[in-house]
Amino acid sequence: MSDHPRPVNDGARIRALDALELMGSAPEREFDRVVQMAARIFDVPIALVSLVHRDHQFFKARVGLEVCETSRELSFCNHAIMGQTVFVVADARQDERFSANQLVTG
Repeated sequence: MSDHPRPVNDGARIRALDALELMGSAPEREFDRVVQMAARIFDVPIALVSLVHRDHQFFKARVGLEVCETSRELSFCNHAIMGQTVFVVADARQDERFSANQLVTG
């Protein structure tokens, strides 16, 4: 098991995610429209619908990023699912949790 943090409900969350049968699934117009709209509204170069599984995250929809999945250890969303409030990273290059992350440095 990896050393990245996991929420106490991780098992139940993963079972619910598995029940949706979205991991590794083909792109869908509805999800693509969500990320396109988010990128436009927030004026950002990258927008994703990210599904965090046991050891990886899968991007069900993406704008501005070519990869369709990464390890969970690289996942910003792994940090987001740990909390109960909105998770905001203003500048990943300045955030100690992410400044050395391959998704930031690459």
